[in-house]
Amino acid sequence: DGTDWSAITADDVIVFLTAERSKLRVSSLGVTVTAIRRFFRFLQYLGIKIHTSILSLPLSVPDWKKNGSLPNVLSESDYAKLENYEFPDTPCGYRDRAILLCFIDLGLRCSEVSNLMLSDIRWNKGSVVISKTKTHYERELPISKRLGEALEKYVISYRPNTGNHLFFQSYRSGYRPVITETVRSIIRRVFEKVGIDGWWVGTHAIRRSVGSRLHNAGNGLKSVSDLLGHKSIN
Repeated sequence: DGTDWSAITADDVIVFLTAERSKLRVSSLGVTVTAIRRFFRFLQYLGIKIHTSILSLPLSVPDWKKNGSLPNVLSESDYAKLENYEFPDTPCGYRDRAILLCFIDLGLRCSEVSNLMLSDIRWNKGSVVISKTKTHYERELPISKRLGEALEKYVISYRPNTGNHLFFQSYRSGYRPVITETVRSIIRRVFEKVGIDGWWVGTHAIRRSVGSRLHNAGNGLKSVSDLLGHKSIN
C-alpha cells in the first residue's frame, strides 16, 4: 500500500503506546507490544524492509515496569479540571479541597496526606514537614499560596478542635482522623465529578503527574526525586 515500514522505529511505537496507555491495563501493554513485534516480524518474513529497533522492544510487562516506561499521567486539561473543581461550602468541602491541593501542589503519597499533623505545618515559614514517610526520611516542602489559604480556612473555621491530626472524618463518623482509604475515596469522587475516568485514576496518578510536570518544567531528576520523597533516583 506504499507504506514505508522501515521508517517506523521503536521510539514511534513508544510514543503511540504512551498516547494509548490510559486505555490499557498493565497486562494489556505486554500483549500489545507482543502483537506489534509479531506483525513486524511477519513483514520481515514477507521480505518487507523494517526498522530492526522494533524487534528490540521488551516483550514482558516486568521489563516495561522495571524500565519505568510509560507512566500514566494526567493531561493538562484533566489537571485543570481538578484544579478548578468547586467544592461545596461545607466543612467536608473545605477539608476535601485542602486534601486535593496536598496532592496537586505537593505530590504527596496518600499515606502522607492521611498522616499529616497540625504541628507539621510551619505557618511562619510557609512550609510543611512530611514526617511519616514511606522511606522514613523527613522532608520539608514549601506551601503554595492557594494551599496555604485552603489550610488556613479549614483549620480556623472548619477543623474540629481536637487532637493533633490535620484532617478528620465528618461529624457522622465521630470526628475520627482520616485514614488512607478515606483520602482515596475523596479523590476518586473528585475524579468522578469532573468526568475523568480510567482504571488508573486515583491519588498516585496525581503524584506521577506532579513529578512529570516538574521534570518537564526543567527540574533535574534528583530535584524531582527529592521533592517526591523517593529513596533512590531510580
